[in-house]
Amino acid sequence: MFKQWFCRCEALLEIELEGPMLVKSGIASLDGPDAAPVLTLHGTEGQAQPFIPGSSLKGVVRTHLERIARGLRPHSVCIPYLKSRDRNLPGGEGDCVGCGFQLQEVQKHLRPGDAYRQSCAACRLFGSTRHRGRFSFSDAYPKTGPMKPVTEVRDHVAIDRFTGGAAGGLKFDAEVVAKGIFETRVVIENFEAWHLGALAIVLADFEDGLIAVGSGTSRGLGQVRGRVRELWIDTIREMPTLAGVAQFAREEAGQYGWSTWAPNPEIPLPANPLRQGLRYRYPLDEAWRDKNLGALIPGFGGFLAERDWLNGIHALVAARGGNHP
Repeated sequence: MFKQWFCRCEALLEIELEGPMLVKSGIASLDGPDAAPVLTLHGTEGQAQPFIPGSSLKGVVRTHLERIARGLRPHSVCIPYLKSRDRNLPGGEGDCVGCGFQLQEVQKHLRPGDAYRQSCAACRLFGSTRHRGRFSFSDAYPKTGPMKPVTEVRDHVAIDRFTGGAAGGLKFDAEVVAKGIFETRVVIENFEAWHLGALAIVLADFEDGLIAVGSGTSRGLGQVRGRVRELWIDTIREMPTLAGVAQFAREEAGQYGWSTWAPNPEIPLPANPLRQGLRYRYPLDEAWRDKNLGALIPGFGGFLAERDWLNGIHALVAARGGNHP
């Protein structure tokens, strides 16, 4: 799947804090606040600055899309951390064992493409223990200038569940990022058409402030708003209309199970693409995005309706000699 290169979509996303944010460093200290933001040396200022790890953004976005998928179609995506021993969980969750663990008992009998073809929508996008994901996020580093990150220490107390007041001796504090703007790059390699629908959902929900980042989101932390600064698509061949990997690698359709979903009518790409080595680059300006991104969003739901992931993966395991309840 990644041995050949066909197409790539990349977005430069600007993330502005609308309130305090805390992405914990996870490193304990003997002095200072009880919880502190993760820091890195970046740029030319020579001082450690807060940033948002790409892994944190990827986890937040995956969780967001999984919730949407389950709302559109129950049990349409796996629960990636569930293993085979969890099959007896109530409410049907036991059926949603992580795609990687579903295939564990038949891994010696898998053919190339089996893992991807029978993966749920979330694992197709973000990967599993069996294959690499298509989505990737760079670390989001702070922008310099007037919106440079500013941190402040905030006091917290534990609540006594009987009195409703502060519990004695349980005060703690946290250093949060109070304001700032961060930039990240979102990349999808060898995308299917419906992958761009998932990207369109993510970009729209960031712009609407529906995705929170970091810890303490239930206490009001992590409220952010995103803005797309740049968006472009690279392809191996010049294309008049938007096309995914299924249009470039038709002979591998059965092997990897490319989705048949495509926008209708077809979406034209800008004329006269730029040449970047052997690639054709199509910058997608704000007018193009306003007109066309919304037409891609139904692709996410279209894929969920097209593929019965749960029965498909059970059938694959049975065919390869595994067992399912």
